[in-house]
Amino acid sequence: MSMDEFPLLDVPELVSCLQECDFSAATLETITKPTSPSIIKLYQQIIDLFANINTENYSIQPNQDMTETLDTSNTIPIAILNLTCHKFFKVIGISDFNMMDLCKPDFQRTRRLLSAVVNYARFREERIFDYKESIQQMSDLSDVLESKFDSFNLLRQQNNEIRAELGHLNNDLNYESRNIEDDEEYNTKKLDNMSNDLEVQLKSLTKQQESLSLEYESYKLTKNDLLTELEKCGFQLIELESKRDKLKKISDTDVVILDENIKQLQETLSANKDKLQTLITKKDNLEITLKTLERIISELYDLTNVISSDLKVSYGREISIMNTKKTLIEKKITLENLLKTSLSSQLKLAKEQLSRQEIIHSNLKKDMASKIQENEEKINDLNNIYSNEIMKRLMETDKHITNDIIEKEVKSIELEIHSKKQQFSNELDELEEEYILLINHVKDYMSTVLSNLD
Repeated sequence: MSMDEFPLLDVPELVSCLQECDFSAATLETITKPTSPSIIKLYQQIIDLFANINTENYSIQPNQDMTETLDTSNTIPIAILNLTCHKFFKVIGISDFNMMDLCKPDFQRTRRLLSAVVNYARFREERIFDYKESIQQMSDLSDVLESKFDSFNLLRQQNNEIRAELGHLNNDLNYESRNIEDDEEYNTKKLDNMSNDLEVQLKSLTKQQESLSLEYESYKLTKNDLLTELEKCGFQLIELESKRDKLKKISDTDVVILDENIKQLQETLSANKDKLQTLITKKDNLEITLKTLERIISELYDLTNVISSDLKVSYGREISIMNTKKTLIEKKITLENLLKTSLSSQLKLAKEQLSRQEIIHSNLKKDMASKIQENEEKINDLNNIYSNEIMKRLMETDKHITNDIIEKEVKSIELEIHSKKQQFSNELDELEEEYILLINHVKDYMSTVLSNLD
């Protein structure tokens, strides 16, 4: 896209506009297939008209390709023309004019340069009426200056004639002084009077010369001020036209396209709102799941306290339950941290979290399997302890009781032992059921978390 402030015109339009400006060298062939001689001739005509510089004195000899031969007769004229063209094109908005545009012109660059010339010609034609009064003033001042110069030259010629006449008179005076001694006093007075008159005329001419010089300086200052003001007005007009074109492009934008873009943005906004609502729902579900897990953890903690109080004889069992509690608390903290993480970061890292959750899920499965195996081994150990140690003690106690207590008391004790054994067995079954329920809850929670992440 062109960064120039003027439009790039087509070749037929360029030819038509340039020929309207009386540029005879502007032909279709000159622009489409530019050569050095034809393009130099065209640029000379442009500089002659718009810059008011006569380039015919450069006497550039025609040559089909000036880059192939070194012609010293053309070097200085081409350099002068290049400098003049560079200054002119810089004024009209192109600052990269160089020697290659004269010696080896290119179609695209020539088209761009001539488009700038046409744009400047149109601007000049449109605005020449606005400055017609200033131009008329400059013309009047020029006429006045010419008349003053004519008067000044006339006075200077008269001054020279008077000086010549004074010289002749001095010569005559010297001649007559030698021949006529009797009339010396009379002639001297007459010559003094004539000399005084000439001095007065000379002073008057000097004053007129000074006044003309001051008027000429005033004219030059006025002319420079008018040219400066004209140049400023031209640049301001170019800037205003550029702003006008930009505003015109904005105003010419299709309303239908704008409506379609607005509808697309509204659809995108509604889709984003739906996604936000979905994420809020998932967040609420996650909070509910966390609260449920906290309640389950609290119940499990109470259950472990009951189990630990009932099974104080098994120290290893209590340590296992405490480790389970610690693991659940760590999982609770992990889930709380996951809940506190911003929704935007969760969306960006959803895939990573999914893969990590899959790894964690597999690790949890392995851990749960190992823990289930450990718990089964611990239950078997407890059963072995019960069958080996407690039963032995019970048998010893039975023997002692049979030996020391009456038969009635033995029966009651046996019944009590049986009830205790039954109670212990029931509590052990309840503990296994609660443990299985806990495993099912954990599995359900993990599947819910994975489904929410998906």
